[in-house]
Amino acid sequence: MIRTLKLVCAECKETFNAEGLIYYRENFISRDFQDVELVCSKCHQAWIDKWKVKSAEFKELHDNLYVNLELEDGTYFEELDCTPMDEHEIVALGVDSPDEAQKAIYKIYHAWDLERKANIFERCDFKDEFMRTTFSCATYSGEAYEDVAFRFTMNGDMQTEVPVPDYIKEQVAEAYEIYMMIHQTK
Repeated sequence: MIRTLKLVCAECKETFNAEGLIYYRENFISRDFQDVELVCSKCHQAWIDKWKVKSAEFKELHDNLYVNLELEDGTYFEELDCTPMDEHEIVALGVDSPDEAQKAIYKIYHAWDLERKANIFERCDFKDEFMRTTFSCATYSGEAYEDVAFRFTMNGDMQTEVPVPDYIKEQVAEAYEIYMMIHQTK
């Protein structure tokens, strides 16, 4: 038996006709087709138009990432839980948002992430030779040092054969401490 279904928009409550696509709001607790919230193309477009991103500020707290988000219409979201998905170049938010907005937020996130990681090691390797230990490292911004000899003084200060910024020395010292713990147990 073929039945008819009246399409009623969950937003504006008006009936509508399907125009190639039927939009619906995801609801993971829906068990029946009658529970699906349909959205007309006019309300769907209004939702997309609302999500024009003006600014996004990210912060990390206890290994969780949050964003303060302002839309061009003045809507402000504070400390939204967000998850960057690098393979799709989107940021999944704790609120329903269109793909276009998630992609725009990802571009802002990616620039922020590169800036905060600029001086952090992407890699650091050590080489032990007779009476000489060297490190090779590179930061996420591309700053690199290759085969730089170093030693620690009696006071625990690090000396290098070529000048190296303090933020590099600090990371080398931390990485070397871990390296020594691993290699002393073998």
